[in-house]
Amino acid sequence: MNASVPISLTSGAVADVNGDGNLDQLAFDLSTKRVVVLFGKGGGTFTTGPATSLVATPDKIAVGDFNNDGIPDFAVTNFRSNAAGNVQVFLGKGDGIFTATTRSPLVSIPATSL
Repeated sequence: MNASVPISLTSGAVADVNGDGNLDQLAFDLSTKRVVVLFGKGGGTFTTGPATSLVATPDKIAVGDFNNDGIPDFAVTNFRSNAAGNVQVFLGKGDGIFTATTRSPLVSIPATSL
């Protein structure tokens, strides 16, 4: 990684978000409640890309093509034991920039229902 990558980044997800054939990383910057794109340059090196602001501190992230347009999107969950949680999908534009969709509440399923 280059020197401009924030040291507060934590694990995230991997996908080619800009279509250049190199895997990129989506990493949480918990101190600013953002998801930062680290563009893969090949050979294990990265450059810092755009960041997407989140409403709450995220817990988990998943990458997929949620709207079937051929471009990777990501979803984050926000859940705290003392508050209701939610999930939010961010739609990719193909260049490392993502657009937020409406947050949806998380629903818990009682263990006796499984």
